[in-house]
Amino acid sequence: MNPTLRPLPTGTAPDRVQELLGSLKGRSVAVVGLGKSGTSAIKLLCLAGASKVVALDDKAQADLAGAQKTLSEMGPVTVHGGGINGDLATKADLVVVSPGVPRRGAWWDAIVNAGTPWTGEAELAWRFTRAPWLCITGTNGKSTTTTMVGGLVQQAKPNTFVGGNLGRAVCEAAYVQADWDFLVVELSSYQCEPISSLDAQVAVLTNLSPDHLERYKVADAYYDAKFNLFRHQSAQHVAVINAGDPEAYARSKELKNARLDFNVGANAQGVEIFGRDLVLRRNGATEKYTTGNPAIRGRHNLENAAAAVAAARAAGIPQAAVQAGLDAFQAVPHRLQEIGAINGVRYFNDSKGTNVDATVKALQSFDEPIHLIAGGLDKGSSYGPMADAAKGRVKACYVIGQAAALIGAAMQKVCPVIDAGTMDSALERARKAARPGEVVLLSPACASFDQFRNYEHRGDVFAEWVRARMGGES
Repeated sequence: MNPTLRPLPTGTAPDRVQELLGSLKGRSVAVVGLGKSGTSAIKLLCLAGASKVVALDDKAQADLAGAQKTLSEMGPVTVHGGGINGDLATKADLVVVSPGVPRRGAWWDAIVNAGTPWTGEAELAWRFTRAPWLCITGTNGKSTTTTMVGGLVQQAKPNTFVGGNLGRAVCEAAYVQADWDFLVVELSSYQCEPISSLDAQVAVLTNLSPDHLERYKVADAYYDAKFNLFRHQSAQHVAVINAGDPEAYARSKELKNARLDFNVGANAQGVEIFGRDLVLRRNGATEKYTTGNPAIRGRHNLENAAAAVAAARAAGIPQAAVQAGLDAFQAVPHRLQEIGAINGVRYFNDSKGTNVDATVKALQSFDEPIHLIAGGLDKGSSYGPMADAAKGRVKACYVIGQAAALIGAAMQKVCPVIDAGTMDSALERARKAARPGEVVLLSPACASFDQFRNYEHRGDVFAEWVRARMGGES
């Protein structure tokens, strides 16, 4: 399939990026970052006719031999490792920056000083797709809400792509087929930063709390990146904001978009959480949805479901399909995922809880005594709120990884702290200490990269350990 550009709205003058993408023959493109997003962007560019693609990455050249072979099969791609080469980037007609690569350093200064046109991976995918986008961003709950929205929409429109920061790279949607009904796309702050033309039909903000401070330094910069998604929406397109999140709601007052918010107050317009029910009010009509599905566990998942209902209905998905999607929802892997039980103790994998607020919400989802496994690569946030949520809930905290001492210092005020060091050690100690009816919860509040490839790898290690011992003796 040969991808084609999305037409710009009537009356909108093409920018330089659009001009370059519309005529890639004879042009070179540099792609910075060779993760899943960068690799997918390279394939899209090759299929769209780029005459040369230069792939730039920090990994050592020797470690990229496999990538060179794979990418060469896609088209005229050369791979350069050992650091991002600013000279090579500025020689390209266009630069595409992968979301995981911070825009700073000598290579970025070279691009800015040379005036080289650049764009982001999500923006590239937007320009080469035609279907409406339903986008989800926020600090926590993005993946669960994206999965929910995708499931609700697919009940009525099965030809719907679900991906982005979750699962399939969004550039893939542009080259696997041309006739999607919708694209449901999770967007990280890194993907929102470079947006310049992406105009989501519906954009959801799940919540805001400090995160990725190792990249943004201050929370305001992180929040501002998220809101770039909403600033580029047309006025008739719908913003779905968490009205119960003070930071998100206060910042949303600048928006001029149509609105259908969730987690609203009693009898307000939008989606209200009423016990285990969701009540949507708009234009004088009221709709009720039930959330008896046991996979929708905890207040935070009710908020995710309310956001998904608002997004799906704003996109025109029928009420019956929305309810069917809620009933069919299954827990997202690595997000409060119940793995199984050992000797009457249930084990939950919340490896995607990579910040303090996510772990707070996980702790609040349980009435049972908790044996918490936490730690990893510190992201610069205070662990005080986690300790507050743990008080009276957490029976013991098993700390691992680089942030073990920081977490231990906060948690020792509310529960015993065991410096376990590694996942295996933490699990073994928790297994010996936990009693029937209690819970062992992995919710790290940290990034994974000190001991694991990513949060999925961390969660898989946890799950494999548990499954290997299910049904065995203590």
